[in-house]
Amino acid sequence: SENPFIPKSLDLIDTQGSAKNIPQQILKRDRVQFWYQQDDKFEVPKASFYARIKAPVVGVSPRSMAISRLYTRLVRDQLNEFSYPASLAGLSFSVSANSRGFDLVVAGYNDRQGVMLDQILAVMTAANFDEIRFNSLKTEVLRGWRNTKKMHPYRRLFREIPSLLFAPSWSALTLADALENVSFSEFNEFSKGLWQGRKITMLSYGNLEREAALVMADAVATGLKSSASDIETVVAKVVKLQANTTPHLHTLVEHDDVVAALYLQARNTDLQSRADIMLLRQLYKASFFHELRTQQQLGYIVALTSLPLKEVNSAVFMVQSPSATLPEVTDSIAQFLSQMIEGLSDFDMHKQAVIQQLLEPPKNSAEQSSFYWGRLLAEDYDFNDLQAIADYLSSLTQSQFSEKLKELLAQQSSSEAFDINALQAVWFTASRKPYHHAQTQTINNIEEFKRESPVYVFQ
Repeated sequence: SENPFIPKSLDLIDTQGSAKNIPQQILKRDRVQFWYQQDDKFEVPKASFYARIKAPVVGVSPRSMAISRLYTRLVRDQLNEFSYPASLAGLSFSVSANSRGFDLVVAGYNDRQGVMLDQILAVMTAANFDEIRFNSLKTEVLRGWRNTKKMHPYRRLFREIPSLLFAPSWSALTLADALENVSFSEFNEFSKGLWQGRKITMLSYGNLEREAALVMADAVATGLKSSASDIETVVAKVVKLQANTTPHLHTLVEHDDVVAALYLQARNTDLQSRADIMLLRQLYKASFFHELRTQQQLGYIVALTSLPLKEVNSAVFMVQSPSATLPEVTDSIAQFLSQMIEGLSDFDMHKQAVIQQLLEPPKNSAEQSSFYWGRLLAEDYDFNDLQAIADYLSSLTQSQFSEKLKELLAQQSSSEAFDINALQAVWFTASRKPYHHAQTQTINNIEEFKRESPVYVFQ
């Protein structure tokens, strides 16, 4: 039989100079926003279509989040028959769950994207699942979540960071416990009410006429229709860490290595605070690796990296060791931080490296659309934040940054005694055995910690 996804036309749209230089919002109505831009840069017969559907029911509890994850697993399972013909025809698609809803992406040759999107929406809205597949995929999902215990400690630790600092977010084991006794009928009931109060943000970028793009956006908005409009989406919250108290979360793992990470949070959510942390990571990542991995030989996995939560940036100093003890690892990390002020070098070179990364132009249509989508999700509707960060860094001098560093490290000079508890930070550790880290506030109940902490709120 004929492959329905093979493009019938590979013609390029004649933009006649009408293409805008950034996406324009061309649809804004009750709970639906759609941005659109024709590509006049890469000139390929391809496009990308993104939709983020915020569904209020998803982020309410671990149970609803777990059911949502299983729902996308079943949707993908039903769409499986289209994956191969679509990929042969140069089309890709994905349906996934996030902390407050779902993401839907269709990309590749633009001509038959509407056909692909209709297939996806048909499965999502019919929610007509088979009980045998439900049981078997539920078992598979549960096994995956329960197996996080056996993960490499550093991977497991990175999953614990959002569980502690972001809401709505729960650990894989909490989700597994929540999904365990969900029946097929409860699952079906849940699937039918998914779209109540939903909000949709969409983007189309590429070789697509405005009208064709609007048809796709409309298909999503009418397909995933919501009768109730008074239900509010759960807000996203990121814990705002306080100076002068360092919380500590320890996770038990089924592995002989130990791992520790100090998560240092940016001072605020503004562009300058985010830029300062970016620059800090660039300035010190090589020396952190060199000192703790090459010289002290603590372990193979040593990194200074980031884990941004919404607009809250961070620097994560992480070491996994097969030979050292947890106190040795945490001491080494703290020791490194205490020497950072005097270790500031090659400032201009590192600054240029960050600016270059920020302003790196997209190499193809897919990278360009992915950039725009990332900016929309960050509510950067002028698509200008990264340029603004680069401008700020361009004018930042070494002595100005040195002052910022002193604030971040709560240390006026390298001769002043360094107090790790004065930082806006949290310790994460993991090992086979329980571990209490001296001078920290042990977190015994994650939900309570999140409830009682001040937070940044994101709509």
